[in-house]
Amino acid sequence: MSYLKDIAVFVRVVELKGFAAAGRALGLTAPSVSKQIARLEAELGVSLLHRTTHNLFLTDAGREFYERCVKGLAELELARATALSFNEELKGNLRVHCTMAIGQALIGPAIVEFMMAYRDIHIDLEMSSMPINPMELQVDVAIRTRTPRETGPGHVSIGRRILGKVRHILVASPEYLARAGHPASLAEIGRRECLLYCTYSTFTDSWQFHDGREDVTLRIEQPLLRSNNWLVVREAALRGLGLARLPEFAVQADIVAGRLVSLFEAELVSDLQIQALFPRTQRMPAKTRSLLDFLAQRLSAESRQRSDARTQAGTVPAAPAPAVMAADAAPPKLIRTRTDRRRG
Repeated sequence: MSYLKDIAVFVRVVELKGFAAAGRALGLTAPSVSKQIARLEAELGVSLLHRTTHNLFLTDAGREFYERCVKGLAELELARATALSFNEELKGNLRVHCTMAIGQALIGPAIVEFMMAYRDIHIDLEMSSMPINPMELQVDVAIRTRTPRETGPGHVSIGRRILGKVRHILVASPEYLARAGHPASLAEIGRRECLLYCTYSTFTDSWQFHDGREDVTLRIEQPLLRSNNWLVVREAALRGLGLARLPEFAVQADIVAGRLVSLFEAELVSDLQIQALFPRTQRMPAKTRSLLDFLAQRLSAESRQRSDARTQAGTVPAAPAPAVMAADAAPPKLIRTRTDRRRG
């Protein structure tokens, strides 16, 4: 046990960059922390830290040892939290934070259903336009969307669970298509009136497609509208102002009702994940685990329902006629990258 305690002290020293800071966090004196590090180095037979008057630096051996210790401590904490949470009662308070778009459309309704099933659990749900670190505001669960290629929380004290995916669809109103015609190719999209929905995870003036061989990034040079509110972009699309790429949950009912038409669905690349972040240093209570399980099941069921509705409604393909570019029209910027195809 003393060996494990020394490892935990070593990890905290590295994270806080000093013996004194680690001692304050652990309720120990700086000399006591130094003694435990020295004992650990003697046990291993290698030097883990270079010490100067004002700084500490990891040796090569110390860096490798630290990275493995972080992973090991995370697994030990998770195992401990899992064992301790089994006998807890499903009652008490939960603080949940999520971003506005998925909060209003997906997470909020799911949490209401969860509370109907678990009457003794009280939930404080906060929504905002920006994601937060669950450790900063001391929330139990922070829910946000990210791409699989983005790195994880990167800290031993934060856990992550993927709850579902957000699929995006390129849409336009029948009135707009009757006036401007169906875009016949991906290249033609960039020359159309485009309505951009931009969030912190999709803040870019480009859309991603797959042409059957490789991923294609289509940059929109002069968007007609740019907004971080999907309701505004959806309304603009319904009014026939142009093409919009929106989350499926925002436009599925409009597609089924014929108010909007789905375009180039087979070519779209959309892989945003709905992720839950939570503090891992504290044991995960049964109420938190139950909420995460419920949200994962609910989001999975809703995704299947949208897929079934999409299959029944069918999609409207782009017109087969070749695109004709005006002599004075600037060609759209297409960036091609050979990557594995990822579809949400």
